[in-house]
Amino acid sequence: MQEDRAGGRRYRDDLRSAFRDFFHAGDEDFEAVEAELEVLVLGAGETLVSEGDVSEEAFFLLSGRLRATRQTRQGPEILGDVLRGETVGELGLITGERRSASVSAVRDSVVARMSRETFKRLIAGRPEVALTVMRTVVERSRRGDRRRRSEGRKTICILPVAPLPDLRGFSNTLRDCIASLDATARLLTAEDFAALPRADRDSVGDPRGAVTRWLDGAEMASSSLLLVADGEPTPWTRACIRHSDEILLVADADGPVAVGEAEAALLDDDNTVVGPVQSLVLLHDSGKRSPTGTSAWLARRSVDRHIHVRPALERDMKRLARLVTGRAIGLVLSGGGARGFAHVGAINALTDAGIAPDIIGGTSIGSAIGALRALDLVGDDLIRAARRIFVEDGNPTSDYNLLPLISLLRGAKTRFLTERAVDEVAGHDIGIEDTWITYYCVAANYSTATESVLARGSLSRALLASFAIPGALPPIIIDGHLHVDGGALNNLPVDVMQRFGAARILAVDLLSDRIRTFDLDWVPGSLALFVDRLRGRSKRRYDLPSLPEMLVNASVLQATGRQREMRAKADICFRPALTGVRLLDWNKFDDVVRSGYETARADLAVLDPGVLSAYR
Repeated sequence: MQEDRAGGRRYRDDLRSAFRDFFHAGDEDFEAVEAELEVLVLGAGETLVSEGDVSEEAFFLLSGRLRATRQTRQGPEILGDVLRGETVGELGLITGERRSASVSAVRDSVVARMSRETFKRLIAGRPEVALTVMRTVVERSRRGDRRRRSEGRKTICILPVAPLPDLRGFSNTLRDCIASLDATARLLTAEDFAALPRADRDSVGDPRGAVTRWLDGAEMASSSLLLVADGEPTPWTRACIRHSDEILLVADADGPVAVGEAEAALLDDDNTVVGPVQSLVLLHDSGKRSPTGTSAWLARRSVDRHIHVRPALERDMKRLARLVTGRAIGLVLSGGGARGFAHVGAINALTDAGIAPDIIGGTSIGSAIGALRALDLVGDDLIRAARRIFVEDGNPTSDYNLLPLISLLRGAKTRFLTERAVDEVAGHDIGIEDTWITYYCVAANYSTATESVLARGSLSRALLASFAIPGALPPIIIDGHLHVDGGALNNLPVDVMQRFGAARILAVDLLSDRIRTFDLDWVPGSLALFVDRLRGRSKRRYDLPSLPEMLVNASVLQATGRQREMRAKADICFRPALTGVRLLDWNKFDDVVRSGYETARADLAVLDPGVLSAYR
């Protein structure tokens, strides 16, 4: 970390703005302390403050990006990123407590340091400033659960893993898609770098050098800056990586999975804590049925995420643009048995409204419908696929065990239908990582009594685990552990979607708040219930749930309170009107799909056009 006196002049306006925003103070207050503020330069990976340090100073981030982490028993935990114009360490100056986290530079960064003495003198002259600071700190903590590593992303490095025939065309299209999001996007290439004076180009690696100043100026003049690197570890590639918030490792999905030359030379294998986000972008032909073999790509490199893109399809390029600029839209689908057919209608209503999810997650039947959407099915194709799975081949919960030692149902039919559905849509059994749209599903790990977020491995096996209703269907073994229906722990996994980095979250919640009561003193005996079941539904005396329905309902009782909490965490939550639809009413497919569509369409119609535009 080095002092940069020239930087103080260069970043004066940014420092004034950050000071004014944080303290809600005027220019006269800034000018009174300006001479005491030191401008410091941090190289990529350098530590600004360490957890446990005495809080003697606060910092304003003028350029770059910082990341806060703390040590846990499981290793470093990311708390969030500090973006241009934000502060570090101000709470410690007020409380006097030691640093609660370490803060390091994700990339070359510039900060301004304010000492405790300067802070005290500022407060002594204007006591109301202390109250303003506390209000700002409280507000930041309130929105802390919404902080994503993707927020505020400005500079993106496009790094080809191997030579690509039209890297420039891909980069230009991505720039245009980012610009269409109401942002100013600029693209720089090796040719732009070569146009700099030789002495300036030689400063690569110096966070105070001419190249850093050039790139920082380009970033400040645009909402998003794209740097197209070489495929080799050239000075330009090195400059791109040092200055980027995210590195897109772009590769032909049908090409060799070997690590590229620049990857091997310039990227750290351990990319989980401090450093630019690394995303693997696999390019496909537009006619490909489904990605395959993604696990082999991921096994060879340490990346934060992967994204499948068909450059010829505008919707894929727009999805990539939203993901890399922190505007990703997440769709979360809850469990609910046959009521889950409403997800089909809701998805189609979103499609008709021009809303496409960038990340999809679900539990139980929500995981099944979500997987179909992640495989790029919409409209009539989605309806046909869902109907074939759950309706055309009869009740999926009808293969009863003669000896129900572990489950009431054998599960063979459910397994057959699930595996066949994946095979028919994708062409063969694929991994979760092979879906066109980023996807996860939630199951409950019976062996460890914990929640399992399944984002890698066999797609069909993960789906079977996510809706393996305890007692009704046999548990699914994954990595030696028994897994059952995810609704037992998290029936609307909005919190998981937050961890996946979605900026805006849509949810479809099938939880009914209706309370069913029964005009009976005691539950009748088995013989009486059996005789009653022989009557038509309209003539039955006892409108009690069946054993499978009891098991389905009981499996999610524990998670009901959490589901209501998750509902509140979503930005928009659709709640289809499903009066009279029970969990095992598989024969009501068309009615439930229609209800889901109409509910979502009506909810979207009342949204403010400005709010709705943020999802398109």
